[in-house]
Amino acid sequence: VEELRARHLAVHSVKPGDVYYDKDGSRFEALYAFDGVSTPVGKTDINGMSLILLLTHSGVRALFTGDLNDPIGAYLTKSGHNGVNNLKADILKVPHHGTDPRADTLASNDFFDSVDPRMALVPAPSELWLSERSKRAREYFESRKIKTYVNGIHGHVTVTIGAGFFSGRYEVKGERDNFR
Repeated sequence: VEELRARHLAVHSVKPGDVYYDKDGSRFEALYAFDGVSTPVGKTDINGMSLILLLTHSGVRALFTGDLNDPIGAYLTKSGHNGVNNLKADILKVPHHGTDPRADTLASNDFFDSVDPRMALVPAPSELWLSERSKRAREYFESRKIKTYVNGIHGHVTVTIGAGFFSGRYEVKGERDNFR
């Protein structure tokens, strides 16, 4: 933190409920933020400190999960449907690159069920996504026919969310694939 301040970069604490943008039907907010020590599941590794952010625009919800792990993911699954911080989203940025090298690394399938996405974005190289380490996530999305974009396979991905007449719709373009 001191090095960031020495470079004159702003440092801000994030709290659940912080809203970074709220205008014209669009909202970007922090749903959850844990410090890794005082969490509802006890002390966590650094991945348990991932911010959980929600972008809502023109009726489309996108959930950004960072490297969310299973202990915090399980907590959110149980508490995330309280009407305020509902996890349901059309688009899910899959936590932890979709990998699960240990049993507690990747959020559970119950977490994915609570989000119930129509599309998944995975920031991972193709070798990792196609490996045994990503098998559970890969099979989860395949079995539910959830369109999954992996930047190591599809290249850079652009999501465009409609407005007005096209509210609730989005278009996804990968460098090597397209999906509507």
